[in-house]
Amino acid sequence: MKKDPLNVSIAMFVVALPFIINIDISDVLSIRYLALSILILLLYILDFRNGVIVDVLRSPIVICLTLLFFINIISSFYHNLTADAIFSLSRLFILISLTIFFSSFFIKRDYLLIAKSILFFVLISTLIYMFQIYISFSNEEDFMRSVEIISSTMGNKNLLASILFLSLPFIFLVYRSVTKKISKILIILLLIKMLWILFIVQSKAVLLALLIMGSTIVFFTVRKNAKLIFSSILIIGMATSMLFIASPQIVKHFNQEMDHLVSSASSIYTKEIVGSNSRIALYTKTINMIKDHPLLGVGPGSWRKELPKYGLKNTIGEKGDRFVQRPHSDFIWFFAEGGMISGILYILLFVFVLKETLFFYLKIRDERRYFFLILFSTILGYMVISLFDF
Repeated sequence: MKKDPLNVSIAMFVVALPFIINIDISDVLSIRYLALSILILLLYILDFRNGVIVDVLRSPIVICLTLLFFINIISSFYHNLTADAIFSLSRLFILISLTIFFSSFFIKRDYLLIAKSILFFVLISTLIYMFQIYISFSNEEDFMRSVEIISSTMGNKNLLASILFLSLPFIFLVYRSVTKKISKILIILLLIKMLWILFIVQSKAVLLALLIMGSTIVFFTVRKNAKLIFSSILIIGMATSMLFIASPQIVKHFNQEMDHLVSSASSIYTKEIVGSNSRIALYTKTINMIKDHPLLGVGPGSWRKELPKYGLKNTIGEKGDRFVQRPHSDFIWFFAEGGMISGILYILLFVFVLKETLFFYLKIRDERRYFFLILFSTILGYMVISLFDF
């Protein structure tokens, strides 16, 4: 069967993504925005004859994204359109363009090849991560300190964890499509490796997202797939137990993270924020920023410049040796930079996406429906990541 050149081009780009990085600048991932921009231009040129499906442009998701983009444009011009605002708007434009293109693309073409490319993307990224861990052990470096720094080529360990989490529905799609037993075993081994990395990284937001994802899947399928769910829980339990046994440091670090989570929750209740609760301090200061600029926010890309006005006490920038770049919550970030309408539109974006994926799960009666269930569960889990992390 002849492969679609456009399909192959996208797949090759996804596989190459781990290698598109610039280590000579502070934001090592900025070059990927440039690469994505070039990709979008090429995709629209190559697929120009097929055009965009009108129903895609009318979908609530695209309309919501478009409104979000224009609200942020208004906010940018109100705050004198800075270079940071242009960069922030360009990211939103890339998101809209990719959403429109791939929505039309997946309706007209088979997306299994793209799912396979995502699997190879994950394989390459995890191999790079494991190699970095090996180098750290070989150099007899402090393991837990290395874990805080190592992130494959994703720029940040939490971003790596988020990307691995978002890839799960596509890996499941490939697993269901392959027929050879050896291929299924290899995919299961890759999933186990991903699980190990997620527990090594110990991103609290991603671990909570995994819990929500698993709980949602169990809620919808426990009666029909009890054996499958039990087997999955057993595999996860064995994998994590082996990891904890192999490295007692991971157990200690995990307990410390849980203690920190409890202390953070307590500090919210008592309103006594200490230095170790830097994110809560960021949330509090950002909420004050929203109260001061409710209509149009402080302008896209301006949060980090406005934050010092609200004090840097109890944040990582308190000593002046580090720069606070984000509030670690996309929801309040949109509220702060674009205003109330921008924040509400960002919330509605998730609502519409969840509605669409749940609709397909309930409507489709063949095996494909489980892909949409996992996609629905993943997006639900990603809301937690977006709320508490990136």
